[in-house]
Amino acid sequence: MGNSFRIDPGAADAAADRFGEAASALRAVDVAGPFAPVEGALPGSATSVATVWTSTRMGATVQVLAERVKGVADGTHATVANYRNSDGAGAGRFGRLAR
Repeated sequence: MGNSFRIDPGAADAAADRFGEAASALRAVDVAGPFAPVEGALPGSATSVATVWTSTRMGATVQVLAERVKGVADGTHATVANYRNSDGAGAGRFGRLAR
C-alpha cells in the first residue's frame, strides 16, 4: 500500500480535547495584569504608554493563539467525526454485500 497511515480515532479525539483545554487556558491568561503596576506608577509617561501598548498587543496575540488552537481542536474533532461516519457507511455497504 502506498502512502497511508492509521490513527486511533479515540486517541485523536482525546488529543483534540487537550487542544481545547489549552485554548481555554490561553483565553484565561491575564496578560495585562502584570503590567498594571508599571502603568499606575508612571501615569502619563512614555513608559506607561509603552506598557499599555505592549500589554494590549500581547493580550491580543494570546487571544489569537487561543482561537487558532481551538481551531485545531475543532478541526480534529470534525475529522474524527467524518472518519467515523465514512467508516460506518462503508461498513454498512460491505455488510449488505455479505448477506
